Amino acid sequence: DFNGFAMTETKNFNLTDGAKAAIDKKLTAILGMFHEDTVFNVYIVKRDKDYKCEIKVQRGKDFVRSEETRKTIEFSVENAINTLKKRVRKVKSMKITKKRGNATLSLKAIENSNIDVDLDAPEGEELIDMKIERRKFIDMGEMSEDEAILALESLNHSFYLFRNKDLDNKVCVVYRRDVGYGLLETDN
Repeated sequence: DFNGFAMTETKNFNLTDGAKAAIDKKLTAILGMFHEDTVFNVYIVKRDKDYKCEIKVQRGKDFVRSEETRKTIEFSVENAINTLKKRVRKVKSMKITKKRGNATLSLKAIENSNIDVDLDAPEGEELIDMKIERRKFIDMGEMSEDEAILALESLNHSFYLFRNKDLDNKVCVVYRRDVGYGLLETDN
């Protein structure tokens, strides 16, 4: 049985006990990658011709997320778990070097993060150097959510950062979704 904490939600259909048990069994196979107090959230949406499975694995503030869409529940869950494993492996094998005076943030800092993963990358995989290739500075003007969506579409971007005059000038991000738009709000 699944020893971690898994919360499974569905939309547009009801999950049978057998399907829930199958999902828990698949999650059991990756439990060794994470600390025992890790929380697994599985969200499955039935759409016209397929199922979208989103898995978010969280421990404290650290989280990893995967999302896959397939024709059956089983394939969407299995592919989401495989994507999750690849993503965790990639994050854990990244080589980050940032110098601040004498301080260096390296792979050691990643090893000490809250997600416990085997760092041995499969043969042939190289460590990835992360660096910012381009910087942009923007003048964040106040605008409504509708104006931000228009700006997003005008620029043909997948997201748009703005000060939301509908929410007391909070810094927000409007972004494209499969259907419609989403809004991220900040605490400030």
